[in-house]
Amino acid sequence: MGDGPDIESKVRINVEVLKNDESVVMRAGAAKALGNIGPDAADGTPVLAETLLKDKHPMVRAQAAKALGKIGSGTEQGVLALNKAIWYDEDADVCKNAIHALGEIGDNSETTLKVLSAVIKEKDQELGVEALHVLVWLGPDSHTVIYGLCEALLYNDSVEIRKNAAVALGEIGPMAREATPALAKALEDEDADVRLCAADAIGRIGREALEAASALVKATRVDPDMRVRTKAKESLVNLAKNR
Repeated sequence: MGDGPDIESKVRINVEVLKNDESVVMRAGAAKALGNIGPDAADGTPVLAETLLKDKHPMVRAQAAKALGKIGSGTEQGVLALNKAIWYDEDADVCKNAIHALGEIGDNSETTLKVLSAVIKEKDQELGVEALHVLVWLGPDSHTVIYGLCEALLYNDSVEIRKNAAVALGEIGPMAREATPALAKALEDEDADVRLCAADAIGRIGREALEAASALVKATRVDPDMRVRTKAKESLVNLAKNR
């Protein structure tokens, strides 16, 4: 007995199913199968990209997005389709899979970074948090990323997103020094957890964040939350150590 179809044949068969089969289950299964093949299924990228943007069923589109991520780098057409899907697709699972796929591919082009920044700003909280984590993963030293995180920290209505933005800036560390003014301002956020994360982030940035020292001193004196006052004191010590 033979070993069954080779990889090239498997790709061709699943591409045909994806293009022509009327069954939602079959099309979704074909997209999943292409993703499971991985980088060797790169020839299926054009059809997966088209499926992601045009298939009428969200389950199929979601599987197409996931498959593009598993196929990986070198899929410019796939990256373009993923960015479009993130912004225009109305199904949350499709958008979430597309965001994760960009992270798997590792595309840190300005277009992708700007799209993810816009998701944080414009989309709902769940997608915003997902985009935030992928954004930091893709470009922690990018001005576009730092700017997007600062906007999220200062202007997003979601406490969860503001908090995650502060945490992300702290994790980036000294490379996030241009975020210092935003973090200092965030020490006045109405939510204590956001203020706590902002104080911690300033300490993690270290001596590059010295201009926030006066805001930290103020927080140690007037913040109503003991956790914030304590963290502000700790961050002041960190700034002094790094001088």
